[in-house]
Amino acid sequence: MRFAPALILVSSVWATAACTDFATPNQLERPTIIAVVSDPPVVRPGQTAELSVVVADATGVLTAPPATWALVEAFPGVAPLGTIDGDATGATYTAPATVPDRGDIPPLDAATVTVETTDGPLTAVKGV
Repeated sequence: MRFAPALILVSSVWATAACTDFATPNQLERPTIIAVVSDPPVVRPGQTAELSVVVADATGVLTAPPATWALVEAFPGVAPLGTIDGDATGATYTAPATVPDRGDIPPLDAATVTVETTDGPLTAVKGV
């Protein structure tokens, strides 16, 4: 059994060395939504969060691409709790002052952002 750690180490080194064909970040073939960021990441009742979207292509990060923000159902048939106001530079999400009792359904909203790119629109969903 004392050879087991050595076997695991050799196996992991071999597996890592075999994976050399991954694209690097500068090899993006088309615009891609990299992230949707919420600051702060958790919003307390009555508070706000600033949302932003990070889009990149082969030239790097795209600055303020045309974007449309909206709230959608996070759970089927359950209306969003808060509000959102946004433009190409980002959005502000405002949580309700009081969170209604929805039973087993958590107090979660889903924000969507649709970004217009040269290859067409891209959409991402962010839980807030």
